[in-house]
Amino acid sequence: EHHKQNSADKKSYAELEFFKVNDHDFTEDFKQTPFHVNRSNHTNGPSSLPNNGYFGYMGKVNLSLKQTSDKLRRAAWVLADEHFEVLKENVRGYNPREKTFETISHDAETMFNGCVAPVINEIDEFIGDIKIKDVKNYINFEKARTDIEKWMAESTRLKLQNIDCFEHFTYGAGNVHFLESFLNRTDTIYLADKYYYYLGEVTKHKQIQFKNFFDGIAENSKVLVEFPNPWHTNEEMMQIVKEARNKNCYIAVDLIWCPIASRNINLDLSLFDEVYFSMNKAWPLQHIRPAWRWSKEKIYDSSTFQHDWNYVQKPQPNIFLKCIEKFSLDYAFEHWQESCGKIRNIFDLDETEVLWFTKKENFNYEQFKKYTSEHYSIGDFVCIRKLLDHRNEYFW
Repeated sequence: EHHKQNSADKKSYAELEFFKVNDHDFTEDFKQTPFHVNRSNHTNGPSSLPNNGYFGYMGKVNLSLKQTSDKLRRAAWVLADEHFEVLKENVRGYNPREKTFETISHDAETMFNGCVAPVINEIDEFIGDIKIKDVKNYINFEKARTDIEKWMAESTRLKLQNIDCFEHFTYGAGNVHFLESFLNRTDTIYLADKYYYYLGEVTKHKQIQFKNFFDGIAENSKVLVEFPNPWHTNEEMMQIVKEARNKNCYIAVDLIWCPIASRNINLDLSLFDEVYFSMNKAWPLQHIRPAWRWSKEKIYDSSTFQHDWNYVQKPQPNIFLKCIEKFSLDYAFEHWQESCGKIRNIFDLDETEVLWFTKKENFNYEQFKKYTSEHYSIGDFVCIRKLLDHRNEYFW
């Protein structure tokens, strides 16, 4: 509150030098706080104005500071502060950072943004113990396909029928290679209204048109489907697949979320022309990113070339083949299902079709795009990966 003996004395004023909380300078924020003018002393003055850090009128600023009661915000700050990452994942470039209020605040704000799998120690340690000399051998792709399909068939949650209808099978370094190949073979693609941000990023300067398949699909078109789709129900997606099949479309399906689908899935793969599969969103494999493609027709791209000439990098697919000998397709879901349910209850989160992704009413989603990409719609979700990584360490 500001007082002076003579309210008309223009030489009597005060200026704010700084306003700090926890050693962080909030001066500019404070300057936006309204200054309420004492109208009994300044009858012709305004009733209030931004204080701007300058106090010439008699009056006062009301400012209340209190701890947030929002559990998500509290958890975000604890994780950002106590588990600070010098090299933050999923950002452009190699950018080591210092731990400051600004970097902690940034990390807290984006704590539940992302889609990387939480760490399963048993899998992480198993991979860590593998020696390069044991995984650098040439791959028998015919046997690899047989082993993978047998492993998939043993799942009690995912029934992927008619996988034997595909003539061709190739390895890729992540599903992005298969997606890029699909993009490069057409100029118009029908897909959902929201999609994996990679698709938008790599087509920024290309003459490729995206059309929303919920608005209708033209005959003989190219269609790309995520199944399950985080933004839409499985039933909605199957309606799209049936429409596309009836219109003689060429359909590719990305099963990246399938291993962590919240509900059991029964899917006839013969409906599709290409199938992309990996465990990169279910297991801690982001440092090797193995993926596999089934297709009815031979696709003349880099993945097929490397497959035909056995030019693929050997460790990644060999590590995957070792993993499926020890861990079932359902292992990640069974490992995390109970913990995910508890976390959703504690933080009042709604379930989606994908185990890691949840929804919360009035959660500010748009903030994420300023840190990631204009195409980054995954920010629509509260990703609970970090909460899972540190469950039972704090209040959750």
